[in-house]
Amino acid sequence: MDKKMKKHILISIGLVAVTIIAVSFSIYQTQKLENTYVLPKEQPRVAPAQVNRAKRAISRPEDFGMVVTENNAPVLNQEYWDKMISNKVRSLKENTPKEVLGKLNQKIKEDPVKTKEKMKLIDENIKNFSLLVAKEPNNLEARKRLKHFLMLKSLARELPNNE
Repeated sequence: MDKKMKKHILISIGLVAVTIIAVSFSIYQTQKLENTYVLPKEQPRVAPAQVNRAKRAISRPEDFGMVVTENNAPVLNQEYWDKMISNKVRSLKENTPKEVLGKLNQKIKEDPVKTKEKMKLIDENIKNFSLLVAKEPNNLEARKRLKHFLMLKSLARELPNNE
């Protein structure tokens, strides 16, 4: 190899080395900056306090026809209760010996005509109390009775031979 070729090879190797050193230094500095200047965690946005313009009298949501419920209040619909009760019954069946389940099923069995009459009565009560709760959302007794009949209907569906 002649001198010119060796010179080009040495210059190429030198440029590659300088490039590797520059990239390594840049990565090191970036990591150092990230560790030194940690970004603050994002704070939840808070709505600015609204100014009470005319010092209005405090009103209740019920006065405007709104139904106020607690966050942990049970939902008053059949789907909710069907799902919850079927999960509970399935869990009980899995954890109960078959002999005990057989004895329970024998004691629960009832005349199908009697069962249909009871289901019809439960459905009528659900309809009546639903209408009452729709008219008077704050009627706690009606809500309690509606919840009771929705649970009864779900339970009746889970009983053997009672569909």
